[in-house]
Amino acid sequence: MADKSFGLKQVNLIGASGTPRIESPNNLNINATNVAISTDMSIGGELTVTDTFLKPHAVGLGTTNAAGRDAGISTATGTVIYIPDVGMQVYSGITGWKTISNTSQTPPGSFIEETTFPHTPLAAQPYPIPSSAESLDIYVFGAGGGGNDASGTGGGGGFAQMTIPVPSLSNSTLTVVVGEGGPAPGNSAGADPDGAFGGGGNVPGATGVSGGGGGYSGVFDGPVSQGNAIIIAGGGGGGGYPGTHGGQGGGTTGGTGTGNPSSSGGGGGTQSAGGAAGTPTVTNTAGSALKGGSGPSPSTNAGSGGGGYYGGGAGSLTSTDGGGGGGSGYVSPSAVTSARVTPANNGGSNGPAPASAGAPSPFYSPPIGFGRNDSAARGGPGYVVIRSYT
Repeated sequence: MADKSFGLKQVNLIGASGTPRIESPNNLNINATNVAISTDMSIGGELTVTDTFLKPHAVGLGTTNAAGRDAGISTATGTVIYIPDVGMQVYSGITGWKTISNTSQTPPGSFIEETTFPHTPLAAQPYPIPSSAESLDIYVFGAGGGGNDASGTGGGGGFAQMTIPVPSLSNSTLTVVVGEGGPAPGNSAGADPDGAFGGGGNVPGATGVSGGGGGYSGVFDGPVSQGNAIIIAGGGGGGGYPGTHGGQGGGTTGGTGTGNPSSSGGGGGTQSAGGAAGTPTVTNTAGSALKGGSGPSPSTNAGSGGGGYYGGGAGSLTSTDGGGGGGSGYVSPSAVTSARVTPANNGGSNGPAPASAGAPSPFYSPPIGFGRNDSAARGGPGYVVIRSYT
């Protein structure tokens, strides 16, 4: 019989017994806008839709990319897709697409990207976690304390690093704070009534001659709060007058500022409390959660405390005032794969300015975290680096 074409509106397959069959020695092509099957259907071989297939004991999803996914793939709850460099994703309805761990074609542990955060702008900065990331390496450098007019040196900023698994985090966007260097004395570079960004204690007003504490640098799982802290490097304390020095940034504990026979420096922050205010105590304050202590009197010469998980205390208030204490560092114990928290150097009147505790790190460059040994400018700023891996 010669090949013929014909048109049909309806075909009913009926028979006295058995199962009606449609057979073709080659392919059977059905070309229609929609093919509707209203009952159960059994497929003995393989059903292929472009690069997606359904066969006995196996389903092939084919591949797409983020642009293809967002351009119109079904967002019904339970929809499953595969993006090679991300992995298998399931649409969960309320929370959107979720990636199933270790399903991407990228070998586990492969580097994705590096993001750096300088100390400007002076505001919390968001870090959206890459969708394919399984772990993060985080490096944080606390800011250095400010110096004063009489050889009182600010403490160096602390350093901390950690590796954290992404599934342990609660949020897909982290918050990064990068500490500002501790202020110079009020009669040299202007008063700083709010202190350095990152919780540094305030520097005195126009007639004061002491330095302010440096701000902490840290990363938070959600908004900035002590309870959301993942990792923090403490800021160095500010130098007091004359020639008293700020304590180093932590480290699990910040350094104590130095004093003199009639006064004491502020205490360093710890893992459970702010550093004590130096004695005798007048209007100088102790450190608190994420905030260094201050010497609020306009004419005070006490160094203020560095910011930290707990801030350092402000130095004492006498005719010769103490240096501020350094803020403490912190790493979350519940989600850490590996971690290190390193204190910086204490301030001192002889020799170079105290260096950041992170100076050996390959991500370090001066003047990050330097304690200031004069009153010409602020202490060295903080810095944060986040590296992501599959």
